[in-house]
Amino acid sequence: MDFYSEIEQRGLGHLLKEVPYSFQKFYNSNKVYKILDQLKDDHYGKVLIYGDYDVDGLMFSLIAKDALDSMGIKNYMICPYTKRTHSLDKNAVRFCIQNHFNYFIIGDTGSSELDTLKMLEKYGIKLIVLDHHNTNYSYNDFGETAIINTILDNKIVGYNKFAYSGAALGYAVFDDYLASRGFKHLDNVEAYAVVSLYSDCMDMSNELNRALYYKARQIEQSNLPKYIKHFMNEFQSFNARFIGYWFAPRINASFRAENFALLNKYFLADSIDAIEISHCVSAINDLYQNARSNVNVLTDLVDVEVLNYFVVSDLKTAEAKGLAGIYQMQNYTGLVANKLAERYGKSAIVYCEYNYEYKGSFRDLYGRNYLPVFQKIGFAQGHNSAFGLKIDLFSLDQYLDTLRHIDEKHFIAEINAPIIIDYNYALPDEGLIRDIALYNEFSGYKTPVCYLQKSLIGDMPERKTPYNYKYTWGEFYIQSDFPITFGTKMLVKPIISKNIKLLYQR
Repeated sequence: MDFYSEIEQRGLGHLLKEVPYSFQKFYNSNKVYKILDQLKDDHYGKVLIYGDYDVDGLMFSLIAKDALDSMGIKNYMICPYTKRTHSLDKNAVRFCIQNHFNYFIIGDTGSSELDTLKMLEKYGIKLIVLDHHNTNYSYNDFGETAIINTILDNKIVGYNKFAYSGAALGYAVFDDYLASRGFKHLDNVEAYAVVSLYSDCMDMSNELNRALYYKARQIEQSNLPKYIKHFMNEFQSFNARFIGYWFAPRINASFRAENFALLNKYFLADSIDAIEISHCVSAINDLYQNARSNVNVLTDLVDVEVLNYFVVSDLKTAEAKGLAGIYQMQNYTGLVANKLAERYGKSAIVYCEYNYEYKGSFRDLYGRNYLPVFQKIGFAQGHNSAFGLKIDLFSLDQYLDTLRHIDEKHFIAEINAPIIIDYNYALPDEGLIRDIALYNEFSGYKTPVCYLQKSLIGDMPERKTPYNYKYTWGEFYIQSDFPITFGTKMLVKPIISKNIKLLYQR
């Protein structure tokens, strides 16, 4: 299989072409801009910014803050995190009302909270909602609320034009507003938007998202926003892997541990000195390492049922083997599923009894589209290859039996099988590998991941580092978490890093 002919045949050749960034308008842009104009001219109005309880929502808040700074607005604050929820936090609503805020900017949530929004309007609070989640409402339902929702805009334009995350939508809206009013450009803030795109598993093959990617990649590492830069070392660059495997997991670990005081201090405090920054970064890293340790323990202890196409596990089986209780165990289903998928080379389903039902997660390492399959057999919501599951307490046996006997024909047409290039040449084609690495920056949602298939041969010397094993191949190296024996047929994934890497898959 030839890589270039394969992606052209699949209509994916455009992913190797750089996309210029352009300003975007939405159906309700003017409605949002009207409130921002009022805010700009209101010297006494108080503004509250609220972002959802995840990386996307947090990045939205930071973008909104920088936008208000650019407008010269001083009388604002970002709503601190207090409890984990994925709807408009009632504590935040209460805080907004009790502290007499005049403007409420809500990001990455709110589209399904019509009653709450109407109640806020009765208090005379002017509302801006920027969201990308599904809603049962239409724009006409929201009255005076200035809302932009990408799902509603996509319905208006007739196709999936805006595949933005909440923060990317926030960036597009504020960026266009500031430019239209002659304000200072949002310097380097597009990095927050790109973080949110990858952390929220958005479709990076989408033209607008790729434009943001290329815009952010132009930022010198020294000029990246400080909240990101403090987590980078000399061997890293701002790319999909850094975001997905380094930065975002650390922030998610703090949300998962519900250490809101730490998140509020590092990201939301008005001022923080260098010593406090160092302490916060260290504490966030510690939470992440603790989460990893919990994941490793759980992965090693849980019972695993290996099916034809999946591996399945109940987290609670770890407790039966003497494991001391892990706080908020139900928050680890996705992490353990990811680990089991890596270990077994199959898609993984991990579940845990919680609040009189089973809460679970599905993970597929190859970016295949399994979501429609699982929506046919029960509740499934999220992204194509990484989503949440809910199973009725009394229907578990039936659910598992369905997975055990699922027919390949049931789903083979719907999954997004990876592109595998058979490549057993002694030396690598530098241009080919760099192009595959670039392509893989945008794969993994609706777009298949691309791998090289190659055998480990004698002239690929092994080097052990404190973290992994490396096998030299021409000017590149193949990286593995464990030693690979001579003659092993490998699947390797070329990725962009500080230098191009090839990651051993199986």
